[in-house]
Amino acid sequence: MPLSSMPAQASRDMSDDVAGADAAEAPDPASPAPAPAPPWQALLSYYESTLRLDPRGSIEQFADRHGTQFQLFRAAGNWWHEAALEIAEDALPATLREALARRNDRVLALGYPLSVFEEDSVTTLLPALLIPARWAFADGQWRVSVADDAPSLNPRWLKLMARRSRQRQEVLAQRILGDDPAPALTTLVDNLSRALATHLAQPLRPGELAGHCSTAQEGIHNAAALFLPDESSFTRAAADDVARMAGWEEEARRACALGAMLDEAPAAGGRQDTDPAGPAARVVLNVDALSTSQRDAATTALNNPPTVIQGPPGTGKSQVIVSLIATLAMTGHSVLFASRNHQPLDEVGERLVRLAPDRPFVVRTRDQGGEQDTGFVDILQRLADAPQQMPALDDDGFGVEERFADLHRLAQERETIRRAEREREAIDLRLSEHVERARRIRDHLSADAGPVTPQRMPGGPAGLIGRIRALLRRLFGRRESDAPEEVTLGPQAGLAELDAAIARDRARLAQLGPARTFPEPDDQRLCEAARALLPAMMRKRLDIGPDGHTLFAERLAALAFGGKVESARLSREDAQSVLARYPVWITPALSDIVTGHTAAAPRLGT
Repeated sequence: MPLSSMPAQASRDMSDDVAGADAAEAPDPASPAPAPAPPWQALLSYYESTLRLDPRGSIEQFADRHGTQFQLFRAAGNWWHEAALEIAEDALPATLREALARRNDRVLALGYPLSVFEEDSVTTLLPALLIPARWAFADGQWRVSVADDAPSLNPRWLKLMARRSRQRQEVLAQRILGDDPAPALTTLVDNLSRALATHLAQPLRPGELAGHCSTAQEGIHNAAALFLPDESSFTRAAADDVARMAGWEEEARRACALGAMLDEAPAAGGRQDTDPAGPAARVVLNVDALSTSQRDAATTALNNPPTVIQGPPGTGKSQVIVSLIATLAMTGHSVLFASRNHQPLDEVGERLVRLAPDRPFVVRTRDQGGEQDTGFVDILQRLADAPQQMPALDDDGFGVEERFADLHRLAQERETIRRAEREREAIDLRLSEHVERARRIRDHLSADAGPVTPQRMPGGPAGLIGRIRALLRRLFGRRESDAPEEVTLGPQAGLAELDAAIARDRARLAQLGPARTFPEPDDQRLCEAARALLPAMMRKRLDIGPDGHTLFAERLAALAFGGKVESARLSREDAQSVLARYPVWITPALSDIVTGHTAAAPRLGT
């Protein structure tokens, strides 16, 4: 029999708190205010709550669970974006009301469109796209508030549909998701309809949902349902991990990446930096040809706190990322590369693997279909199974350390020339403005025009040169750390101040000497040397000596509990041993922050 859907009224969600009537009571004004939580704990508590609010996972249901584990609904209009669905509580099946009453986490997933599959005489229903939502009972209504999140693909649906349509999972996913990092549901539905046109049971119109879904007809139906989460939610384990991290002691926090992002002092005995010039002078060892702006962006990221690199499609952000990762891996660091979409993970991962195909220094934690799930325990097992040997010197007798030192000297020379070039550009811009302002003051004085103020000068205090300079700064803004100590004088500066600044800038230009450029053949040689050196250095990192695998096997045996090694039992030393050999980890981001959530969200700057 067909599964019937329940009518739902869709409206714009105007509430600030989706918990509605279930919100916590206001605190007693007479009671003392609680002490403010440390930023670390506040941030992690907020992130933990958002993870638990994401019910998406690998969803597959049987028809006989309709009305208990999932419920079809029908609604008109834009029900999937910042909307609220309201269903009369009395209209809910009694089994569904009981299932809701037993739940502490008031989250669910909206699934659309629904696909009917039959395998081995068993019929299952799988949603193609999943959207997180939250629910509450209020005024006799079951209110479901839809989060403003981009829909995600159901991994189980993707696997089955790729097999039915005889397409590779990654190809089908790309055809549906496209290149937009946050595609709208309507865009995804249009892409899905084209990619799987022969598998549609009916045309897909999300704004006009069907009233029922026939389980006797295989294919993709224009139907939607509300799915209650189970243990397959792909954020549940991550939320448990974040909860544990919130209770870490200060020393443990400082030793991890989040500690660095929160500007805590580094822990003693932290990471080892093999950069010969030290952390303060890191330079890019680019394995791809990079433009000047790309190298500047990479240098900024290497030498500064968390950095945002922006650019439209096709500007080479992936090239910058690959060279950043390669530089860090060659200088003794470990790297975590995360993205909410699998496409950039695939692209960057494939480029890195091509650079050193016989040196498996990159670990992909999860793949698009969810079949791959690699963690530290798996890598420990890999190290215990196969011994790695230290590579011999090259045929010409020039060892890895010598080649790296030569490469680093060349890269440092290039950066020194580029730093002088940036300083020279800044001085030229500042000098041209000061000279122009001084000339205009002298012209007014020679014309006996009376007291001259910046407001009386033609064109204002900055003039045409100043406006051009401001525009150039907006378009090609330098990093603050690159800006020289000398700054442009304010509009109230007099002639004597301007003349003194002009003299200082001219003296500095003379000190810098003639302009130099890094020879293009040397730039090409540097790139080729970095590409050739990376495999050798990664092979060296993988080396554990002739008896190393035995030591790892003994460590695994010591960590085993009940015949199974659990990642929670790994020590910091175990993790460092893994990262020392496999420095690059590529993983999909688990979740986005659910907008509108009010649970102890810290006020962070934009």
